Amino acid sequence: LPVLEQPEGDGDVFIVMRKPGKVPDIKRPVGDVADYLLRLYRHNPDAVCDVVTYRFAGVSGQWVQDGRELLAMAGL
Repeated sequence: LPVLEQPEGDGDVFIVMRKPGKVPDIKRPVGDVADYLLRLYRHNPDAVCDVVTYRFAGVSGQWVQDGRELLAMAGL
């Protein structure tokens, strides 16, 4: 999945969580994405998470952002 600029407008968001030695797990955030990521990292400190935003009506409707980078940009 290519990493693109932050999307404009709303989209369908999900998180791909990868842990060493495990199959990637796709999760749907409940509530605020940043709060959900903080909870995931708190319980899975060695995980790598990508936040994927998909907009069905967009021209290039997919954006991928590193979870820790997203939290740093949010000041968390």
